[in-house]
Amino acid sequence: MFDPSNLRAACSWCNTWRAQKQKSRDGWKRGGTYITLVMGPPGSCRELAKVIAERSGPGDLVIDYRALAAAMGDRPEEVKKVRGSLLTKLRRGEVEAARAWITSTNPRAESLFPHHEVILVDPGPEQALSGIDPALSYLVHEWYAIRGGTATAGVRQW
Repeated sequence: MFDPSNLRAACSWCNTWRAQKQKSRDGWKRGGTYITLVMGPPGSCRELAKVIAERSGPGDLVIDYRALAAAMGDRPEEVKKVRGSLLTKLRRGEVEAARAWITSTNPRAESLFPHHEVILVDPGPEQALSGIDPALSYLVHEWYAIRGGTATAGVRQW
């Protein structure tokens, strides 16, 4: 905060805008919620949910698209809005839960979602392909191509 390279000449409005923008992006780092990102390839959604069910506790916030869709019915646009809203509140550090869990099948999830820890659930390409509509099998192949066939998981060091 007091690093000279962080100094800029700015009017009050610009300075406030910049501070708010930073808070909305990085508030989770200062918040009291420990965030775990549980990720895997498309077709591994059941395995992701199983990991969370085994490890989460009462009062934990779980942001899982599949569970939200099951609770809200077949309204994908509304499910996306609710999930997005929850992720925004989490990113801003506005969540009161001690722990939060995010599921994702995006191969670049670590760069998209706030998290302190990553749990990678990789059932392997054959297992992932068996859990997905054959018309969407290209997503599994794409996931493994982007990930380079390697898995990186762990805890962030601040």
